[in-house]
Amino acid sequence: MDVSYIFVDLDECLVSTVFSHNPKKNRIKLSFINDFDKVENYYTVLRPGALEFLSYCRSIAPTYILTAAATDYAQEHNKVFNLGFSDDQILGRDFYCYHKSGMFHDSIINTKVDYAPNSILVDNQNINHYGSENLKVKMRFLGIKEDRLVKSREYTGGKQPPSFDKEIKQIENILDSIKN
Repeated sequence: MDVSYIFVDLDECLVSTVFSHNPKKNRIKLSFINDFDKVENYYTVLRPGALEFLSYCRSIAPTYILTAAATDYAQEHNKVFNLGFSDDQILGRDFYCYHKSGMFHDSIINTKVDYAPNSILVDNQNINHYGSENLKVKMRFLGIKEDRLVKSREYTGGKQPPSFDKEIKQIENILDSIKN
């Protein structure tokens, strides 16, 4: 069994983006029109080493963005930061799930499952923590288990984390385990 694809999360993995009505220093402004025809402003910054990390991933397998955000939001980040993805390599939430509001809580439901079971997912969420439902939905969509999940350090802006060395080590461990 090999690695067919690598899927990388966008927010808090490759970029740090905040919603705000006020400009944020050292961040690029992105504006979107919401469902109520109101402008929403986001301020974003690329994680140091992100372009090199994507190059590394692409040297292993075709690489995609898989995000719980809207596709147009991810596409705009791709353009602004020259991430190098074609539009069909950016999979937003509308591609693989939908949100359902319930009486006691909202839920996220897969519309597709087992899409790419021989893949690796790089994501900053921790599967064992409360609020990891987006990650679990992504994993069901891909059809992967935890042994194909790379836990990325959360990026919140600035120079931290300094590199993708720990994420690369996790990918190498997955590749080694596949060979054996």
